[in-house]
This record gives sequence, structure tokens and C-alpha cells, in this order.
Amino acid sequence: MEQDLQQSLLEQMRDIHLPAEVSWWPLAPGWWILLFLLLAAALFAIWALIQNHNKNRYRKLACIELDLAFAQWQESLDAAAFIQATNAILKRTIAAGFASNSAKTALSLTGVRWTNMLDQYSGNDLSGSSAQALAQSGYEPNPDVDIPKLHSEAKDWIINHRSKSIAQKQGEAINV
Repeated sequence: MEQDLQQSLLEQMRDIHLPAEVSWWPLAPGWWILLFLLLAAALFAIWALIQNHNKNRYRKLACIELDLAFAQWQESLDAAAFIQATNAILKRTIAAGFASNSAKTALSLTGVRWTNMLDQYSGNDLSGSSAQALAQSGYEPNPDVDIPKLHSEAKDWIINHRSKSIAQKQGEAINV
């Protein structure tokens, strides 16, 4: 009888059943917070990139326009037209890049005051020949100007100019 009892008890025994594996879904609250923070950081980075792209878009467009004017000069060799176009492009660049009243005032400047203002908004001054060309040679019928050098310096100015507030923070006095 005892053996029958043991046999019946042994028949009732089964293997150990492990609990079901822990599922990765639904996520714990910490993971939800981490996902939300990553999504917010990604959206902020995308927004910042778009803002930076839009902020500097006028520079790219001005460089393209300056390159087109340079290509026209290469075909026609009309230095006065290139100088006038360069002055117009630089003034439009200032109008697009700066919303301040001093920038609007700068649009009416000519001659040496115009080139001095360009130097003040740039980290590196225009060379004497380029400044002279922008100041006066655009009004001469056949100016003797190094147009490739002027093109290079004007493009450098468009790419590297900075706002008046940054220049003042760096300790430079800008007088327009």
C-alpha cells in the first residue's frame, strides 16, 4: 500500500515550470521618459539646423549672385558693371543680414564711408585697391581694377561678415 501511495504520488509530480519570460513591452516608465527626452532633443536639433540654414541662406544666395556677376564680367570684361553689381550685392547682403537702423543707414552710404563701413562689419579689411574700386571706380567708364581680387574679397566679406552687436562685443567701435 505504501508502494502504491508512492507510485500515485510520483505520477502526480511534474517537472518544474518556469515563469513566462519578462516581456519588453509595455515599457517601464523610465524608458518612456528617456524616449520622450530623446525625441525632444532630436526635434530641437532639427529645429536648430533649420534655423541656422535659414539664417545663413542670404549669404549663399549673395555668393551665387556675385559669382554670376563675375561670370558676366569674364564674358564682357566690363569692370564698371561688375563693380556696380558688387556694390549692389553687398548692400542687399547688409539689408538681408541686419535689421538694425544703422544697417538701413549704411545702404545710402557711398565712397570712403561705404568701404569703411564694410571694413567695420568684417574681420579682415578690404585691400586698398578693392576699397578704392568699390568707393570710386564703379563710376569711371574704364576702371583699372583687379576684378578677380575684388571678387575674392567681396565673396570673403559676404561669407565672414558679422553683425554690429558682435563687433561691439569684441571691443570694436563702429561708426557709420
